[in-house]
Amino acid sequence: MELTVTFGWWLLPLAVTLLSFGFSLVRVGKSEPYGDYGMIGQALAFAFMMALSLIASLVAWLIWALVA
Repeated sequence: MELTVTFGWWLLPLAVTLLSFGFSLVRVGKSEPYGDYGMIGQALAFAFMMALSLIASLVAWLIWALVA
């Protein structure tokens, strides 16, 4: 049995996934918490950014699956 992995168009959705999650991690990590509920707000912002990254990633993979 032989398994061959070829680099092709699947690298584009992979790049979208890596860039979106990387941007989210860098963007949220730069903000400083302030006020009484600073840490809660920061956690909610982190969860929201991760959700947006997940949606962008899933859309990219869905488009790839439908086109390929």
